Parts: sequence; structure tokens; C-alpha cells
Amino acid sequence: MRAWMVVGLIALAGSTAEGAPQIYGWAERGRLEPAGPVLRLKLDTGADTSSLDARRLREFEHQGERWVSFTVHGEGESGKRSERIEREVVRYVHVRGAGGKETRPVVRMTICVGERVFDDEFTLNDRSKMSYPVLLGRNTLRQMGAAVDVNRTFTIDPHCP
Repeated sequence: MRAWMVVGLIALAGSTAEGAPQIYGWAERGRLEPAGPVLRLKLDTGADTSSLDARRLREFEHQGERWVSFTVHGEGESGKRSERIEREVVRYVHVRGAGGKETRPVVRMTICVGERVFDDEFTLNDRSKMSYPVLLGRNTLRQMGAAVDVNRTFTIDPHCP
């Protein structure tokens, strides 16, 4: 039955065997680039934009542009690893949810999944209460050429050069 589902996913994606999408589990591991911490990823086909757990978020101005600095917590070679990151704000999004309305900054981030590197927009917010610090939305999944098998988890580890 699993083989039928994977074949069905490939057929739905409209790909041939040569151009078949990479099949990922609904949860994977990825590494922020360059050589950043390894994070748990949730592949979410219901979200447009990807989201990253950003702690101690601070906005500032740099050469007339809006920037943010934030801390990301993940795993390193010898255990837990935190990294302070600074990025230019690309835009802001307004999010409405159970907790009300909020405005979140969006930045470009590079992430390694498997042996491939992807650069895309990520909203920044405190996801400390979530099981997965990174949510990969449809825009990133499309760029990845990904199909998601909901029966699989942690099928690959990040091994980008």
C-alpha cells in the first residue's frame, strides 16, 4: 500500500520517473547554512510561507534598512547549539490565529535538507512551544520539488558540502 501511495504522489505531481519529486517524510532534519545548527523540520503543505523559531528577536536599522537579530536553538556535533543571526527584513506579514493578530518579520534564510541547499523566505516568531522549530511551507516545498509522505519521518539527514 505504501508503494501505491508514493506512486500516487508522483503521479499527482505530474512528474515522470526522471523528473520525479524527492519524497520526504512529514518531519525531517535540516541545517541552517552556512554550517549552522541542525533543526527539526515539519513539512507543512497547509502553510504558504516557511517559519523559523527566532528567540530574543530584536529589530534595528543598518545602513538605512530594517534588520533583525535573533537566536536559533538546535543541535551541533557535540550536543545543543545556539547561534545568533542577523538578517535584513524582506517584508512583514500579518498573521491571524487563535492568539489574535500579530505582525512578523520575514527574512531570507538558507537551509540544507538532505544534500540540497535551498534559499527562501521565513517568517520569524517564537515557536518554543512547538515541537518543530522550523515549518517548511508550500513555497519552499515547491522549490525543493518535494512530495510529502505522511507515513514517514526523519528519512534523511543534512549532508550539504
